[in-house]
Amino acid sequence: MAKDRVLLVGQGAREHAIAKALKKS
Repeated sequence: MAKDRVLLVGQGAREHAIAKALKKS
């Protein structure tokens, strides 16, 4: 269960970074 939570958090952070990059361009 802990692993799944870490994966979800990592995925959310990655999506947030992608959204930020898209807004910049």
